[in-house]
Amino acid sequence: MIRIDRSRLAFEYELTLGHFGLPHIDGVEPEVRKIEKGGIAGMTATIPGRRVALIAYHGWDNIEVRSHVDRNAEASESTVLYVQKKRLQKNLPMELIIAIFVIDCHR
Repeated sequence: MIRIDRSRLAFEYELTLGHFGLPHIDGVEPEVRKIEKGGIAGMTATIPGRRVALIAYHGWDNIEVRSHVDRNAEASESTVLYVQKKRLQKNLPMELIIAIFVIDCHR
């Protein structure tokens, strides 16, 4: 999925956009890898049978990973990839922000 948003907010803001969470099956966390190529940052997370990728293609400040508790139907712990953007100035011109989400399930 490619998500393209126009940011035209006239005030200070912080945006966070996350991917699907991968469960920690039997307490095992996903293997997470950060990738950067040509100034574009991406991240993958893999568990047996499932893999997700998130690419901060344009306009995002950073890409991160976080573990959560009690937010996944399959396991008590899960890992989420997400992008962030923070603006502390007011009345900035319109910006495009683009993120790419990939899901690969092969059960």
